[in-house]
Amino acid sequence: MDRKALTSDLTSYDFVKFTALALMVVDHIGAYFLPEEHWFRAVGRLSAPMWLFLVGYAKSRDFSWPMWIGIGLLLLSSVFFGGSLLPLSILATMLVCRAAIDPLMTVIARTPSSLYPISLVLFFATILTFPFLEYGSVAMLVVMFGYMTRNRESLPFDKSQYLQYGILVAFGYFLIQSYMFFPFDMYQKIFVGLGLLAVLLGLSFFQPRAYPELTARLPRPLVGLIQIGGRYSLEFFVAHQILFKGIAAYYGTDIYGFFDFRILQ
Repeated sequence: MDRKALTSDLTSYDFVKFTALALMVVDHIGAYFLPEEHWFRAVGRLSAPMWLFLVGYAKSRDFSWPMWIGIGLLLLSSVFFGGSLLPLSILATMLVCRAAIDPLMTVIARTPSSLYPISLVLFFATILTFPFLEYGSVAMLVVMFGYMTRNRESLPFDKSQYLQYGILVAFGYFLIQSYMFFPFDMYQKIFVGLGLLAVLLGLSFFQPRAYPELTARLPRPLVGLIQIGGRYSLEFFVAHQILFKGIAAYYGTDIYGFFDFRILQ
């Protein structure tokens, strides 16, 4: 997105991205410093679907150099500060999804009956794709839902089918996160499941909007903070991960240590 063309008012994108960043920071505090406190990770499960939804919702397919630099910097940070080189960060997952979403949805638009078979393949393929790309192919289901939300008028599905698909995407994403990746307890699973459902169904009403009246009422520092989070999310994502990894390596956690890296997670 060209920042020069952005309005000075708060936008719906600013709010979604700022919220996603806040949840991501909570998630990464748990990942880097408090890995035994699973509530941090449970709260953080609500962040990635927001980013992935916006990848599908966007009209543009941005493959610009900052994304590639971000992927490279995060790889180098794993070499210096430890951890695993694979899977590649969600930035790489987003690039793959951006490349695949248009041809994939063209097939689904021509053959609507293929929606669920394709989704089922992507769901189970997560087992094979997660070692290489963060979140794996289940991420594509959320991207597809974002695309369907933006283009619902041109796709051969009615309102009830969109709602049904959103619920199933939330459920499939929940199963992968709660049973394949994280040992959540019952209450954490309930939180993650209901949270994901609320996030995706809430995002199904998303529209690009500016809020000039709200911008005028809120304190300028708060407006600036939200806009920085919404408009410099890539820079913040990369910088805070490198910082967190460096701190974790300095204190010598079980996972991170200087040049103590491995290939696979």
